[in-house]
Amino acid sequence: MAYNILLYFLYCVGKVMSIWKIKARLWVDGRKNWETRLSERCTPDKNWIWFHCASLGEFEDGRAVIEQTKKQFPKYSILLSFSSPSGYEAKKNYSTADYVCYLPLDTSSNAATFVRIVKPVMAVFVRNDIWINYLKTLKEKNIPIFLLAFNMNEKSGFIKWPQADFYRKAFLIFDKIFVQNARTAELLKSKVGVAKTALIGNTRINSIYDTYQQNHLFSEIEKFVGDDFCVISGSALKKDQEIFTEAHSKMQDSKIKWIIAPHEINASEINSFVSTSKKMIKYSEIGKLTSEHNFLWIDTVGMLAKLYRYSDVAFVGGGFNKIGIHSILESAVYGCPTAFGPNHRNYMEAIELIERKGTEIINDEKELIQFISKYYSDRELLKKVKRENQEYVVGRKGQFEPVFEEFTSILKK
Repeated sequence: MAYNILLYFLYCVGKVMSIWKIKARLWVDGRKNWETRLSERCTPDKNWIWFHCASLGEFEDGRAVIEQTKKQFPKYSILLSFSSPSGYEAKKNYSTADYVCYLPLDTSSNAATFVRIVKPVMAVFVRNDIWINYLKTLKEKNIPIFLLAFNMNEKSGFIKWPQADFYRKAFLIFDKIFVQNARTAELLKSKVGVAKTALIGNTRINSIYDTYQQNHLFSEIEKFVGDDFCVISGSALKKDQEIFTEAHSKMQDSKIKWIIAPHEINASEINSFVSTSKKMIKYSEIGKLTSEHNFLWIDTVGMLAKLYRYSDVAFVGGGFNKIGIHSILESAVYGCPTAFGPNHRNYMEAIELIERKGTEIINDEKELIQFISKYYSDRELLKKVKRENQEYVVGRKGQFEPVFEEFTSILKK
């Protein structure tokens, strides 16, 4: 009861915020008439495999599995749902999926209607987006349910009071939980009582490495960077943006090109920054590029993972917020020494790369300047760290065998 009340409250908050917040408006509008649209696309003549992701990050965790599933089982249709606009808006035209949609609010009636229309042969929830009413409905229909790329540590809210019992019931519903590391499997067993786990490693690395191998090129970026040293700030939130632009203003004597990709594109905020410096230009206006410009704002989505190709060092956002750092693997696959704020969420790859001297925590623009200057002045050190970071990433690609053993036992019946 309390859970359903909370859901209703959150929906009401979303409705109110949609008046002035674009993201909230997308969240609300994207779910309008969902039943009609779902019925039109998920027709009874198709066999659906349902993948659900919270947002774009979770999608990247599951993308390699989604695409491999489509290759191995081409007779099945892929339904991909998202909770967040940042995931849906970026991947609504994702070609591997036969239909992409928002997940309706997790009420009992919505879950029952959604499952009745889709009739999935199995459901796969990616990482940490766990919705109890959908899980219960799937279980009642004897539909196999998996949790993919799950990861947690001793401080996780999943095993803390007061929500621990709620999530314990949810975890027990899954037929199997595919975990990123042995620590997660042990915590599920000792704290939750779940033993139905399989270790698969970090599946996001597979997707990131595939993107790396595709060798995406942007002629405008190549022209902007030229032969200069390049620093990229990816998934930058407000504090990250302030630190990065301050470092830029204090390093004008260096021959460096600066590129920043905000976590969310806010035209007015970007314009306010650009208006303060003749050195800055937006990607949407790169046709106006001159030799005076040395700072590029990326004001379009979907480019970041491919941009790190042009970077010598990187500064990944999120570390100064409660949300914690975003993916550092997208920069590390290109070898970039990577800096980030202090909240790294006990992110295993961050900890291991810190120990290997491939990443560093910075607390302000002074430390970011020191970080950049170290590699700007020592190119041999830069080459060494780049090589070691790449080796680290490639050596930790996920293993899909346990996943497809389970999938095959269901889909080959």
